[in-house]
Amino acid sequence: MFDYRLQKLPESCCTLANEYLLYIFMAILSMQELPFDINNIDADEVQALEATYQLLKEIFKVSISQDKTFDIRDFDVFSHVDPDNIGGTLLINHPESGCYLIFLKLNDPQTGKDQYKYQVWAAVTLRNDFGRLTVTQEKVADKMENPAHPAEIYFKDDPAFSKKFNVVAVNKSQAQRSMTKAFRNVITDTAKTNWEIEIVNSSLVIGGVCPVDPKQTAYLAEIAGKFSRVK
Repeated sequence: MFDYRLQKLPESCCTLANEYLLYIFMAILSMQELPFDINNIDADEVQALEATYQLLKEIFKVSISQDKTFDIRDFDVFSHVDPDNIGGTLLINHPESGCYLIFLKLNDPQTGKDQYKYQVWAAVTLRNDFGRLTVTQEKVADKMENPAHPAEIYFKDDPAFSKKFNVVAVNKSQAQRSMTKAFRNVITDTAKTNWEIEIVNSSLVIGGVCPVDPKQTAYLAEIAGKFSRVK
């Protein structure tokens, strides 16, 4: 009878096995350290979150937030999102800037009701009260369907901005006073993205429906920081 107890694995096999176990241990440890809810998230999504978190920590001062400053129910863009879907919130360069990254954990219709994907939005405390408004990128089709929205703002001193962006405000005069040239310049920096902006008084959210991407998220945090500083 073959006695397994007397067999000794080659040293190279033991080394490979130890390296593999160490890799698994470090991967589990890394996942446990992520400040996000990763239940029912696939491996690719966890990897994207991990890479994003690592890059943010390399560029910014990042801390985990338990702050309730931003209630997503205040914003129309999140009308379909339950606050329980927030899978993590990061403070960026706090307290120098009132800037947050909100990681929304949303159902993925392509993989079933028990699988989720993340979207990242930035939330910012502004220096002025804008009232209530939205900013989206202007499209030719939109102009043809809605040639003149009654609440749309046109900036006579900045026709290039008005041609590129559609600003709809509840209080047009208040929004025009608050949307200074410097503020509009920050919006212009987002021109190559598909992000949309919603402002409720002195709170702004910016983001879009797109997969988690480390560089894109870092740029979103950079733009959010600019919004928090601009007057």
